[in-house]
Amino acid sequence: MPITYVEPFASNSKVLGLDILSSPILAAAVRRTEQSGQPEATGAIRLVQENRQQRGIVVYQAVFGRSNSALIEPNQLLGIVSSVFRMDDIPESALAHAERRDIDVCLMDKQGSTGSKRLSGPEGCAHEGWFGRHPHLTSSFQFA
Repeated sequence: MPITYVEPFASNSKVLGLDILSSPILAAAVRRTEQSGQPEATGAIRLVQENRQQRGIVVYQAVFGRSNSALIEPNQLLGIVSSVFRMDDIPESALAHAERRDIDVCLMDKQGSTGSKRLSGPEGCAHEGWFGRHPHLTSSFQFA
C-alpha cells in the first residue's frame, strides 16, 4: 500500500512511494483501522522524512465507501488517510510563549515496548525513577 500523496510535498517527498505495509509497526495500525473503522496510532517511530533525532507517530484512518453510491460497494475500502505528528514539536509549541523555560515535559506511550516508551523529553524520562527527582504532574490521555 504505497503512499501516493503527501502535503506539504517539499518536506515530505522522501515518503512518497513508501509501502506502509512493509513496516510491521505501520502495518499493525493500518490493519486496526481497517477492522475498527476508528483512527489508530502507531507506536513511536523514526520518521523517514525527519532530519533530527525526534520520534514521531502516525495516526491512520480507513476511508470506506458509502452505501448510497452506485459506483462503490458499501463498506468498500477506498483508502487510508494519515496524519504525522513529530513528538518534540508538541511540547516545544505548547511552551513557546511560556515565561518559565525550566520545565521538562516527557511524553510517553505507556503501552509502548521498553525501548520505545519515550516519545519526547529528556533521555530516561520514561523510567519510573525520573519522576521522583523533582516535583511533577502526571496526566494520561487517549491519543487515537
